[in-house]
Amino acid sequence: MFPVDGYGTQDIIRTVIKQNKIDILWIMTDPRFYDWLWDIEDEIRSTTPIVYYHTWDNYPYPTFNRSAYLSNDYIACISKLTHDIVNKVSPEVPNCYLPHSVDMSVFRKYPEDQVASLKEQHFGKDKFLIFFNSRNARRKMTGSIVWWFSDFLDIVGKDKALLLMHTDPKDINRAKILKPYFMN
Repeated sequence: MFPVDGYGTQDIIRTVIKQNKIDILWIMTDPRFYDWLWDIEDEIRSTTPIVYYHTWDNYPYPTFNRSAYLSNDYIACISKLTHDIVNKVSPEVPNCYLPHSVDMSVFRKYPEDQVASLKEQHFGKDKFLIFFNSRNARRKMTGSIVWWFSDFLDIVGKDKALLLMHTDPKDINRAKILKPYFMN
């Protein structure tokens, strides 16, 4: 693993491939961030396959992504929707549905009566509970969730809902989130 700030450069990729035995170049995120990489895909793919872990969130089919899809040896699709899109836009590129997922034998839905009991014990019987989990990607708009929730409280009542967030309060991509109650 070679972490970089941002998405890297052609020279970083060339150097890493030249100095190391690379089995796969695994890339993730929106295709617009990798034009610079796919510009040298023939150079990379002569020694190292490119696997693209991809998500595309909506229709219509993004036919403008076809050249990006064709620049990979394999596409792992995060959602069923993405899988359908890749199959329609670039059916000749090998791909599979490989979701973000968890072990369902460990992480599973609790019975409703147990959920109600835990909710009442920790948050209050009549509270509407919202859980937000984010890694603060540019498109997640974490600060907007706080703004939206404030408007929601104005409608339902300040004591009727709770927003539970698992996210970085120092969001580097957006406005800083208010200081959490548990931090000094």
